[in-house]
Formats: sequence, C-alpha cells, structure tokens
Amino acid sequence: MHQPRQRHDPPVRRRPSRVRPGWRVQMQQFVQTGRVISAILLAVVLFLTVHMVWSDQYLVRNVIVNGAKVLTEQRINQMVSLHGMSIWSVNPERVADTIQKSPYVDAVSVQVTLPDTVAVSVREHQSDIRWKIGDRYLMVDALGTVMGSDDGVVLTDTLVINDDSGAVLTDTMRYITDTMRYGVDAGAIRMVQVLALRLPVEAKLVVTRYGWDLRRGVTLNTVDGRLILLGDETRFDEKLQLLRDLSERQVEYVFVDLRPLTPYYRFDIPPQALLATATVVTDTLSAPENQP
Repeated sequence: MHQPRQRHDPPVRRRPSRVRPGWRVQMQQFVQTGRVISAILLAVVLFLTVHMVWSDQYLVRNVIVNGAKVLTEQRINQMVSLHGMSIWSVNPERVADTIQKSPYVDAVSVQVTLPDTVAVSVREHQSDIRWKIGDRYLMVDALGTVMGSDDGVVLTDTLVINDDSGAVLTDTMRYITDTMRYGVDAGAIRMVQVLALRLPVEAKLVVTRYGWDLRRGVTLNTVDGRLILLGDETRFDEKLQLLRDLSERQVEYVFVDLRPLTPYYRFDIPPQALLATATVVTDTLSAPENQP
C-alpha cells in the first residue's frame, strides 16, 4: 500500500538576537507608532504656551470699571496694580477681595478677558438723596431730575441737600413737583454723593449738613462746628486732597474756603459766610461710631 508523502518545510531562518533592524526600518516603525505626530504637537503646544506667557500681547492694558463713582480706574489700579501685569497672573477672586476691603464698596466682581482686559464691576454704598426747599423734600436722581415731593420723608441714611438760595415752593411749584419733572443742580448732587463716601474716610470729617446756593455752591457743616465752602466741581479732587492734608497735619480751623485758586482757612467764621435765613440743622448725620 502506498503511504502518503510527508511534507518537509524549509527551516525558518531566524535573525540572530544581536542583530538590530536598520535605520530605515526603525524610522518606519517609529512613524507607524504615531510618536512623530505627538512630538510635533508637543513642540507646537510648548511654543504657543511660552509665547502666550511671555508675549507683550497678554499684558493688562485695559481696566474697565463699571458702576463706580468714587473708585476710578486709577484708584483701583493703585489698590491692585493691574496695568502691565501678565493676564495669566490676574486672580479675579484675589483682586475682588482686595477691592472689597475699600470702605466705599458694597459688592464687586472681576472678569478677565483675553488678551489684555480686566473688567471690574462695582456697587458702591449709596444713600437716597432729597433736595430740601423750605420744609419740602424733593426726590431727585443722579442727573438732578426732580421726581416729585416726598411728603413722608424718612431721613435715615438719606442725603439731604438744603437749598439755601432762598427759593420758595409756591402752590404752583408744588403742583409741578408732584406732576412733572424739572431739574436742580446735578453737579451738587454728584459732589454730595462722593463727599458722603470719601470725607469720613479720607478727611475724618463728619458732616451734619449739606447746603447749596448759586453764589457759594456746595457748603458743609461738620459735627465739630466747622464751615467748609466747596463751590462747584472745579478742581474737586484737589479740594478733597486739601481737606485730607488739613486732617493729617491736625490743623485747627473752623472755616475753610476751597473755591479760590488760593484756598485759605480761618480760626473764625466770617459774617459774610454765614447763612442769613437758614439755620444749621442735623438733616444728614454720619454717626461717630461709623467713622473708620
């Protein structure tokens, strides 16, 4: 009987263990593993990261302040030094915590926008305002628009500006204030809003009365009997700085006129500076215990 023929395959030649593939084979294997693409992507990411961290394009150039009257961009930058800082170094929470320490601030939020902008939204402590003519209190807004009369006025935490111009509300005028809108001095309103925040903190002055008339502008009476003539908004920051300097130097005075280019103070109140028709009443009072 014929037996099947056995198949004999040729022996497989194995590469000696010490023999390594050539550089072409190694390169082909390296490319096939995807390491080349990964290396290129890593290099690109590192380049972009270094560029974004060190490029002048990502330095803070714009500090946008919203909702603030007292804390301007300059004042906020003095508190946290944002200008010129790397945008990547700005910690919004830390910046907000620093600004929140200001006695003027009620609430604050900070938002960083690439490549160079930091937006600060501030809500300052504010009080309602009433414009007082005679025995009538008029509700006014920040633009000086009279919204109507407040017959049930409550003076708690309310800023009252006493109109010392001698104006009298006639029956016709009372009708107008109750039915229509007209304006009072918006500049005086802006000044008093800022003064109410800054004077107790910066000049250690407790104001008991805010007054206004066409001739003298805004006037202040303090709890310790001082009379201060501020005038209008001209050189407003300079006037506040002068009051701060007087406080820091502990200068004794009872009268100061900040309206002229050369301000002066006196140890007495000249008769012409006194009101002829209005007496000093405590319409607005910042309690001493609230002083910083």
